Amino acid sequence: MNEKSPSVRTEAYTEWLPDLSLPISVNYEDPQPAVSPHHHSFDELVVVLSGTATHTTNDQTYVVKAGDVFVIKRGRVHDYQKPKGFAVANVMFDAKKLDMDHWDTRELPGYHVLFSLEPALRDRHQFRSRLTVEGAKFTRISEWVSELAAVTSGKEPGYRIEARGLFMLLVIMLSKCYSDAPKSNTDTTDLLRLGDAVAYIESNYPEKISNDHLARLAHMTVRTFQRTFLQSMGMTPSEYILQVRLRNAAHLLKESDFPLTRIALECGFSDSSYFGRTFRRAMGVTPSDYRKKTVDPFA
Repeated sequence: MNEKSPSVRTEAYTEWLPDLSLPISVNYEDPQPAVSPHHHSFDELVVVLSGTATHTTNDQTYVVKAGDVFVIKRGRVHDYQKPKGFAVANVMFDAKKLDMDHWDTRELPGYHVLFSLEPALRDRHQFRSRLTVEGAKFTRISEWVSELAAVTSGKEPGYRIEARGLFMLLVIMLSKCYSDAPKSNTDTTDLLRLGDAVAYIESNYPEKISNDHLARLAHMTVRTFQRTFLQSMGMTPSEYILQVRLRNAAHLLKESDFPLTRIALECGFSDSSYFGRTFRRAMGVTPSDYRKKTVDPFA
């Protein structure tokens, strides 16, 4: 599907995330009518509450049904057609503004499957690896979404932190639901094994990590693992490891007064000189200058 096509509508960021102090909002559609092709500059967590519809994304069409939960990544063209008793809750969020790169949910394999791997490999798996939640867990998820909608619209004192907390609860539960998904689905199993490798990097980035070890976690040959990782994550395993190290180093520079040598070693760099060169090449400033720029002037 060509995003430049005049038939593709661009959803305005401020229309759906109008509260500049809170990059989360919830939109209920019950019933959800047919929706023409569109895309937006934020991510969307879709919870199908009832009924069925066809969902088209990247020219691939799938049937979605009650209990399905999936993520629409920013910029991805999608639509809904042929709704039958179809109702959804759309949780719209800006992952960057929520600083989700630093949430420890990144140590959960299911987190990476839900938010990165399944959306990237959806066409290959023909949506067979989507998350479907049932029973008491689905009831709880639906209740949290409803509460999140009430909090974000009510804007009572403390609503921002309450909304973030509810969204975090949703992310944690859905990530665990994915990790606990039945292993009878080969596509889901493959994604979870790949998620194991990504989560291993997130938990062990200060250590030396080999492609051989990651490939074993993913139950793939090294060549297949490297190819699949690049396709799903948009970078090689080595590039991702470096990104995680730099991300955590930047966080420590901002949030701690640790000396640069300690930060370098804790984030997997062999020495502070190598850390400084690598950080500057990636960030455009030295670690010291980055720290100065992010110091709170009111602290």
